[in-house]
Amino acid sequence: MTEIALKNTLPALPDFMGLLANVLRARQSATEYYDPLLSSEDEVLVCGAWCALIARREIPLARFDQLPAASRHGAVKRAAATMLEAVYEHDLALQCLAMPSDSVSEAEIAALKAEIELDVDAQIDAAERTYLANGDQAALVAATKIVESKGWKQAAAWACRLVAIAPHHPKGAFSLFHILDQANQADLLETAIAYFRAAGIHQYSCLVFEAAVTRLRGKYQDCLSMLRNIEKVRATVSEQDAARMHPLFLRLAAESRDKVGDYKGSYATYVMLNKIDMGEKFDPDAFYTGVRTLAKLTVPGLPADGNTNHFSMLGFPRSGTTLLENVLGAHPLIETFEEIPSGAAMVGQVQIHMAGGDPRANVTAAMLKARQSYYAEITRRARKATAQVFVDKLPIRSADAAFLRKIFPDKRHLFSIRHPFDVVLSCFRQKFNQNAAMIHFNTIDSAVKLYDFTMTQWFEHYGLDDPHVHYIRYDELVTDFDRVTRGAIAFLGVEWDDRVVDFASVAETRAAKTPSYQKVRKGLSIGVQTYWRNYGFLFQSPEAKPLHKWAEFFGYPTK
Repeated sequence: MTEIALKNTLPALPDFMGLLANVLRARQSATEYYDPLLSSEDEVLVCGAWCALIARREIPLARFDQLPAASRHGAVKRAAATMLEAVYEHDLALQCLAMPSDSVSEAEIAALKAEIELDVDAQIDAAERTYLANGDQAALVAATKIVESKGWKQAAAWACRLVAIAPHHPKGAFSLFHILDQANQADLLETAIAYFRAAGIHQYSCLVFEAAVTRLRGKYQDCLSMLRNIEKVRATVSEQDAARMHPLFLRLAAESRDKVGDYKGSYATYVMLNKIDMGEKFDPDAFYTGVRTLAKLTVPGLPADGNTNHFSMLGFPRSGTTLLENVLGAHPLIETFEEIPSGAAMVGQVQIHMAGGDPRANVTAAMLKARQSYYAEITRRARKATAQVFVDKLPIRSADAAFLRKIFPDKRHLFSIRHPFDVVLSCFRQKFNQNAAMIHFNTIDSAVKLYDFTMTQWFEHYGLDDPHVHYIRYDELVTDFDRVTRGAIAFLGVEWDDRVVDFASVAETRAAKTPSYQKVRKGLSIGVQTYWRNYGFLFQSPEAKPLHKWAEFFGYPTK
């Protein structure tokens, strides 16, 4: 079947994924596949095509004269010159070497400068330049992740670009599948799989993501049946492919077992999934030590903080902070920041001071510099021209309540509350980037300990009636959206705007920085999401008792 005939049997691709159609030619020879890309207006595709043909030594003799011009890209220059010298085309080889081109060092400097300046467009351009300079596809994979800050559609388009350059490379296919899955795009994910199926490549990835499509459509029993069949063929695929897909395989199994009522089976599968992350070594006491060290720090009375239009969003991970952040961020006068290194910059300055030897020396100046570093990180990330109010979200900083009260005595906070059982269960069931805090979510017991510690720290310094804090219950935000959202917006000091109701469409354009984004993009249809009763067996152990205390404190049932 010809490429055109085959394409006519498949679902149409949206424009931003049009490059995916190239995979239908993936079984052709390298010359046949890459020759059309050499005429592309996309320099990345042109460079990728030349690099692939040179690596395979499959450049037609008639195209040799085009190599000097193609050597405007450093990735092509050295490879082309080496190849031409090997076939005694000395003059052409010298012409390639004489062609001006970006160097890797220049591209790396551009990338570092763009990162420092937080210029996303420049970071993307630098990633392209890095690829054009050295031909390393890792630069394109990195660029795909950077582009996600502009939304899933742009990221998907970049992944298709990588697929077009290297259709047999598994990272391109996996990136595209993962982006569409996280964006809840079941139809597009199914379409993408169909193209790879038709091309006869990445079949194991297709199998697992076909199960993901079934999960997205709510057919959980069917998903489990598909996973059982996939397990039977797992031994026939490469160890690398099996290892790449194994975390997703386990997550699909865990989520689907939960949905069909097999809660103990779901829990056991999550235990297996989280053990994968336990290989990453972090000191389990480091987070607690850091919090206690800051809490003990003697800070003199500081001058008033003039940034009265800056608020922090705290609580605990999985307490509804991502939903609230997206709701508020949809307001034209409010700019929200999710898990930026503002707190890390502040603490870094404090640590520099503490490392100086005499902890009493210039404490006021050091704390004011730390405060300045905090606001500087927010200011350099501000992008909304209409914003008058700024909200910094990093819930795990709630544990630093003692230090926050010292360095920001007048700051006002939004604080999210959700049933402690649901919070801990949700943290355990989510995939987080591992660090000194997030490693505690790999087991239920360590998550309970971290929750108890964090809430204890917070409520030793801020009460439920503290005028500096506006508490928001997740269950009330979902079930009584207008009232709760109006209260939060009034606390921030701005008027209501109807655009906050359309927060889900705004979330479509934002990067999925936390696991919650997949649900937030569904809007208020996500519901209250109370699961703890199904997993009651997890909360009857002595280690879980601290959660009962906090559930009663917030007025939630424990039976």
